[in-house]
Amino acid sequence: MERSRAPVDRWREALALAVLALFSLGLALVGRVSLVGATDHALVWPLSGFVVLWLLHRGPRAGVVDALAVAVASAVALAWTGVSATESAIGGVLVLVQPLVTVALLRRFAPGLARPRGQRVSLGSLAVLGRLALSLVGGVLATVATLLLVSVVGDTGLSWSVGLLWVLRDLAGAFVAISVGLVIAQYRTGGAARGPAGRLHRGSRVEMVGVLGLSSAIFAATFVYEGLPLSFPLLIATGWLALRFDMLVTTAHTAVFGGAITAATLLGHGPFAAVGTPVEAASFVQGFVLLMGASGLVVSAERAQVHALNAELVRAAAANRDQADLLQEMIDAMAEGVMVVDDTGEVLASNPALDRLLATGEGRHTERLQGLMGHRLDGTRMAEDERPSRRALAGERVVREQVLYRADGLPDRVLAATALPLPDHTEAERRRAMILIEDVTADHDRRADLVTFAQMVAHDLRNPLSSILGWTGLVGKRFEETQEISATELGGYLRRTGEAARRMDDLIEHLLDRATRDVEPQDAEVDLDDVLRQVVRERGIGDLVEVAGMPVLRADPGMLHQLVDNLLANAVKFARPGVVHSICCTSRMADGGVVVSIADNGRGVPAGQHEQIFAEGHRAHASLVDGTGLGLAVCRRIVGRHGGTIRAVDDLDGPGAVFEIVVPMERVVSLPQRVPQRVLPAAWRIEERVGPGAAPQR
Repeated sequence: MERSRAPVDRWREALALAVLALFSLGLALVGRVSLVGATDHALVWPLSGFVVLWLLHRGPRAGVVDALAVAVASAVALAWTGVSATESAIGGVLVLVQPLVTVALLRRFAPGLARPRGQRVSLGSLAVLGRLALSLVGGVLATVATLLLVSVVGDTGLSWSVGLLWVLRDLAGAFVAISVGLVIAQYRTGGAARGPAGRLHRGSRVEMVGVLGLSSAIFAATFVYEGLPLSFPLLIATGWLALRFDMLVTTAHTAVFGGAITAATLLGHGPFAAVGTPVEAASFVQGFVLLMGASGLVVSAERAQVHALNAELVRAAAANRDQADLLQEMIDAMAEGVMVVDDTGEVLASNPALDRLLATGEGRHTERLQGLMGHRLDGTRMAEDERPSRRALAGERVVREQVLYRADGLPDRVLAATALPLPDHTEAERRRAMILIEDVTADHDRRADLVTFAQMVAHDLRNPLSSILGWTGLVGKRFEETQEISATELGGYLRRTGEAARRMDDLIEHLLDRATRDVEPQDAEVDLDDVLRQVVRERGIGDLVEVAGMPVLRADPGMLHQLVDNLLANAVKFARPGVVHSICCTSRMADGGVVVSIADNGRGVPAGQHEQIFAEGHRAHASLVDGTGLGLAVCRRIVGRHGGTIRAVDDLDGPGAVFEIVVPMERVVSLPQRVPQRVLPAAWRIEERVGPGAAPQR
């Protein structure tokens, strides 16, 4: 593969050198044709700019062979136009001074312009244009210095006017040629080298045609018909194009009209042809062309920079909007309420969660948001400087401080407020703070319940524990005094100690129930008849209980056992003295489900306490019956875990209480048909089951 490519590469290099030699010869002849009057000084010299572009295009591939091709072509052009062989050879070498020095300076001070095609930077920058100008001036000065050296060595002399002509001629020719070439190369490659503007900027095609027509009219009136003695109005057209159109249009305008002005002056037309000597006239026209090209590029570059800055500002603004939208979406999606306040009390921003938490509705209700969160947990109102927002505005960081939120028509809620100071708003000189609000009412109530529960358990455990300690202590003291104790007396002590221990065991069991309050039920098919039979047997109350048909439910077996045990124990505990106690368990279809009723003829529920008895710690008939006040609260939690409800009603047939459990139909597997019967420790009749739609018989 490498061998097959080598001949192709050699042919390409040979063709490139041939093109370089031909273009160098042609441009050198163009320069020689533009001799000023009877002198041997050319009015234009575009060869230097072309060689600079060639060397930049070739990059590292340019070498001695390229320089030799340019020198030989230039020497041939000089000899062809009547220059001696010696002077032609010297002139061919001198032609290389400006391009080589310019390219060396560009690679040193403007490496972005010396990169390979497609990687060069844009000319749409004043800094890049300045480095280009310095490199061109350095190359021209090197050429003039070389000419001075040659004139001193050859004793030919070099006047200041000729030296100025060389400087302006080479500088103008190189500047125009290089700028046009670089801009065209950038537009051909596109990408980053194309720069921040397009081919047309703000101006329209009609406007461009109008400006070019104006330039043509000014040129014709100045250099063809010579009716206008000034050419400077062309600078106005150049500035117009630079402000309204891209750099390609501006450089093309300079190249076309600069060349036309130079040709007209060479032919003796226009205001520059009448200025002094031919050398001075040539200097003036080259200076004008240089001024027109430089002013157009500078204005165009400045406009391109402004355009680039505006585009960057638009991108930055769009990025900031996207970032702000993202942050707003994140804040709006937060479950916690967020608001930003300033030192005047105004709510500057808030999220929907805040409106939901505080029930303010949409909008920034300053007084409602700020004033209603100014209470301590005990209900007393905070001082103004105690509020979390005010403390944050003063520079303090407040982390999850609990406050009480009170609003008319709404229940009190406990909020955790985190308030952080924000940077001051420098323009308005206002201090700002961000407040993060979380509703912790449930957690606060749960902790309060735990505290109350712990206090209650500690109090209730102390009573049976004191009894145990008292009776065991009495036994020990009695034995120490008499060294003997009767079986009857010891049996009494042990019985009372056992009763106290059982009360402690009940309390501990309730404590375990309370600890598992958030456990989800583990469903299984449970026969409520079987559960009742088991609890009755465990408690030895079979002669007190009558049962009608009970359903088969889909429920947690352990929770259902605890529910039945608590309700039966409650019914037994509140029996009336001197009355034969009875408990009746039935079921019926009602309230969109199955209602299981457990009724007794005991003391009943005190008036007005039918709902309160389900609260933790509440004890009905507290002065008559011992208890913890936890049993019915546990029952409500168990029923709620299964999607049902429980209520207490008065027995319509007489004294006593009825506890009704409403079980949703989705938890009913089947319903039995059974007449009421007394539950005895012996056999339990199992009867035929029917579907959930059949009504049980009482």
